[in-house]
Amino acid sequence: MKNPNDNTTETTKHFNEAFYLINSGEINEKQTDYLSNIKNNSDYWLEFEHNTGTKADIKKAVELLNNVLDEEPKNEQAYLLRAVAYFELQLFKEASIDYEACVNLNPETPSYFALNGVGMMKLILQSDTSGAIDIFTRVIDLNPEMTNTYFNRAYAYSIENKWQETYNDLIIFLEKKPNEKMAIDLMAKAEKMQGIKGLGESPSNPFDVDMVPEVYQIMHKHFPNYKTQRQSLQYIDGQKYDVIDIVNDLGATKTIYFRYS
Repeated sequence: MKNPNDNTTETTKHFNEAFYLINSGEINEKQTDYLSNIKNNSDYWLEFEHNTGTKADIKKAVELLNNVLDEEPKNEQAYLLRAVAYFELQLFKEASIDYEACVNLNPETPSYFALNGVGMMKLILQSDTSGAIDIFTRVIDLNPEMTNTYFNRAYAYSIENKWQETYNDLIIFLEKKPNEKMAIDLMAKAEKMQGIKGLGESPSNPFDVDMVPEVYQIMHKHFPNYKTQRQSLQYIDGQKYDVIDIVNDLGATKTIYFRYS
């Protein structure tokens, strides 16, 4: 029996349930009003970037969102959420259609999450790196806190062999997400392509510290937590550090690995 004090529409309930199913791995306590949170705070999506629901849950979410859009064909958030679900299911053509639909419903001030999705689809479906870079740049202009977009643009730049631009975007991304392996690996390649020397933990190229008498490196200003995290080091002329000092600073007990261009 319906609660007489519950004014929530069926479509809103379906949206909220779908949102939970897609993000259930990141939600400790199920709520009932995700749609209101999104409407009241456009950055609410930033709290749910990994879409950690199971495949079965995400498929169920798509069915719920189909119901929402049957009833409300101009529901911007439903298109965006279904695009996210399709993306996680690797149904990229369907995701592209929904990202575009979301943007087209509000072209003057589009959702930057949907716009980022359009850029991703240009990369995945069209291999249009230039177009994707333009879109990612617009997303960052709209909201500089869209951390993942810096990585997306860095990746697009790397395809075009624009390694300085790749490096610049990864500096920003890794400041916020220092443990993302794909970004760390791409940073290593960007450093190599620019002739930058880095200090890392790449077992493919190990050197025992006793083999290297001196290292000229300094921690990049963007990475203050380097003592506990594998980070990129900027090679700076005129800065001389004894290897043993670096080992002590990093708390290494046996071997550290040096990566050279």
